[in-house]
Formats: sequence, structure tokens, C-alpha cells
Amino acid sequence: MKSVLGVQGILRITEHNFREVLSPEKLVFAIQNGLARPLRVCNMVVDVGLDAIMALLGGCQGSPTVGGTVMSPATTVDLAVKQMRITDQSTPTAPAAGDTALEGTPVWTGDVLGGGDSTLTVTYPGTGQVKFSTLIPAPDLDGVTLTEEGLFTYNDKLVARTTFSKPKTTAFALQLDHTLTLTRV
Repeated sequence: MKSVLGVQGILRITEHNFREVLSPEKLVFAIQNGLARPLRVCNMVVDVGLDAIMALLGGCQGSPTVGGTVMSPATTVDLAVKQMRITDQSTPTAPAAGDTALEGTPVWTGDVLGGGDSTLTVTYPGTGQVKFSTLIPAPDLDGVTLTEEGLFTYNDKLVARTTFSKPKTTAFALQLDHTLTLTRV
């Protein structure tokens, strides 16, 4: 029996008027009752992201190189996702496997440690899944059209990137949920 693994990333951007990141159940309820509007886009897990996943699974044994950095068991934590960065880059190019950075300068950062503009929460919604969520409150980034998003590790390596177009006004908050799924293909 042959088993091949595949990785897929989805970014869901949801407009709503709540003050916190909604749980999956509350988000579904809000969407079904017209209290939230989602936009769903696929992303690309870039080559460095694939290398990071494999290095994490191997515990960084054997000195794997991830994005030009030689890793060791002592530096394994550096490969965990720490930030979600969002830009307003004018017409960014589509994600490519060799991407190592976002094209634009971040206008919003969700950070696991709370050091960004908002906290980035990490959950595990199902087998083989990890979800990174952050919230841009209603009053922030009024008039900005958001166009690009990426997940970055503690040692600043780009794991996944996507492009989209989403105008932001003070009329709503934006919840960004970036889910990575590892599946058998």
C-alpha cells in the first residue's frame, strides 16, 4: 500500500462585527445568519515551508537546511510559525514555490507572543490540521485594500503565502484564519 502526503493551505478572511476571533462554531453560526461574510482563497506552501515541515517531523536531526539556515535539534523551535503578516502591496504576483518573502511591507502583523498588532492564535481543528487566526478590529486600517498574507517562523522563514484583494473599512472587523492541512494523497 502506497501512501503519499500532500499539504494544502486555505486562507479564510471573514468580515464581522465581533471583537474577538470567533470559534469555528460561532463563525459558522455568524455566516449562516448573515452576521459574517467570508472570502476563501488557496495559498501556496512554499519550498522553505515544505523543508520546515520535514525538519520539524525529523526533530532537526541530521542538520537539515531550511531556507539557507542549517538547523539542529536545539533550534527546532525556530521552525514553528510565529507570525501572520498582511500587506497592501499593489498588484502582488501570484505565489510561487520559490518565494522567500512577501512583496509588500506588512501593514498588520498577528504574533503568537502578542508582539504584533494582534495576537495570533493556534488551534488544531482536525487530524492533520493546524489553524492560525488573527483579528483586525473594525476601527483599524480604514480605507486600506489588503492584498497579500504570509505565515512566518520564529527565525523569519516564509512558510506559506497567498494573494487576494479585500478592502477594509471601519464598518467591520476582519478575521483571518489560515489553515494548513496535511493529507494522504
